Amino acid sequence: MSWPKTSNQLRAEGYTYDSDGTCRGCGAEIEWWITPKGNKMPVSVIRTATITKASEDVRQSHFSDCPEADSFRR
Repeated sequence: MSWPKTSNQLRAEGYTYDSDGTCRGCGAEIEWWITPKGNKMPVSVIRTATITKASEDVRQSHFSDCPEADSFRR
């Protein structure tokens, strides 16, 4: 299964948007989503809209692009 890349795809896969936040490790703005299993997950938002073309922003797990991700591993 591939990662759902938009907020609509996340919702269709059973994820629920929780809130906006800031990563304690790198300071990036993130969104918090709740997975279908009930876990909270930080998500990075990659802006894709341009002046001439509107499109939905892409989302990816913040663990994949946070330079401090290893400090959050259990």
